[in-house]
Amino acid sequence: MTVSTPQPSPPAWQEEALPLPGPGTPAPAAPPPASTEPITAMPAFLGADGKPLRPAKPAATPRFADLVSFVQHYLAPATDTRLGGPVVWCPRWWEHPGAAMRLKALWHSWEVLRLQPGGTSTWWVQHYDPHMRALLDADRGPFYRCHKTHTPPQRLRTETPPPDWRSAPVLPPEGA
Repeated sequence: MTVSTPQPSPPAWQEEALPLPGPGTPAPAAPPPASTEPITAMPAFLGADGKPLRPAKPAATPRFADLVSFVQHYLAPATDTRLGGPVVWCPRWWEHPGAAMRLKALWHSWEVLRLQPGGTSTWWVQHYDPHMRALLDADRGPFYRCHKTHTPPQRLRTETPPPDWRSAPVLPPEGA
């Protein structure tokens, strides 16, 4: 007799990749609005009787109420680096969408990982270091034009694809 165990859902901070629809398949729906619920622990695994194998951990309250609080009261004070040369920061970081998205990812991952054993070390090495290298890069980062004062970001220009663009092959046919 084979017993199947339910698979745990990914942590709230991990985003799943949306599969690309094939020909004739409708595009995926827009993602739901962001939740304002507190951070929750991994769901309890259920035994054959449907009862949790271990009790679920209570929901944790976020340490920071919002992104601005996280940046102003944790990230900025913890970032001790010399500005100038290859490093640049814009005090109006929220006006740079790419920077704000990275900073939000840092905040969310910090809120989750701070609750796990060894999580803060993981956060510094696997989240903070690569994101801050990208953010503070004076040549390629989102603040590259803000050396002396804030300069609005240049956004990528886009065009709306034709309705049938998803049915076009991604790769050329074999032998082509």
